Amino acid sequence: MEPVKLYRPMISSVGQARVILIGPVGAGKSSFRGHVTSQAISGSSGTSLTTQLCADAHGFRQSVNLQDRIHWVAYVMDTCKVSIMSTKLEEKLAAIHRRINLLGIPQLVLLTKVDEACPCVADNLRNVYNSQYIKAKAQEVSGHLGVPMSCIVPVKNYNEELELGMSCDILLLSALIQMLRFADNYFHEANDNDQE
Repeated sequence: MEPVKLYRPMISSVGQARVILIGPVGAGKSSFRGHVTSQAISGSSGTSLTTQLCADAHGFRQSVNLQDRIHWVAYVMDTCKVSIMSTKLEEKLAAIHRRINLLGIPQLVLLTKVDEACPCVADNLRNVYNSQYIKAKAQEVSGHLGVPMSCIVPVKNYNEELELGMSCDILLLSALIQMLRFADNYFHEANDNDQE
């Protein structure tokens, strides 16, 4: 937890790293509520409660400085539902991915609910990196979104537990640390571009 607590963006003009979580309803975005400073409204209905920000919406700014930009994007995908992803959702996520690539914003995938998807991982979370099933699901997501395997991070969500668990925390903290590394890469690129 120490690297997360001590993290500060490498550019002094930026007070905090900003992330946007993208994913279908029920994918596990709210599992990161305690670590993300702002989030979209979550829901459990068949359709997402998140709305798109239109250019004429109150508070929308056409031009923003580095402090106010999104510094990385995390797609949140339910491992159990990767194979049944609708064509419409796949096309929407692929379009978002292409647009974010053009903006040069780093992206990664949080592959959630790995314990629900694979019995050997449910028995012991330490099996997550040895599970051929989880690896196959990660490859499937990589194919759907065009995100490299190195940018897909498996996590277990807290949902019914009353106590924190070390194995679950390790996966979640590893994901957060990976996200902060992505932010640092973005800041490094932005800093290099400013000096040119």
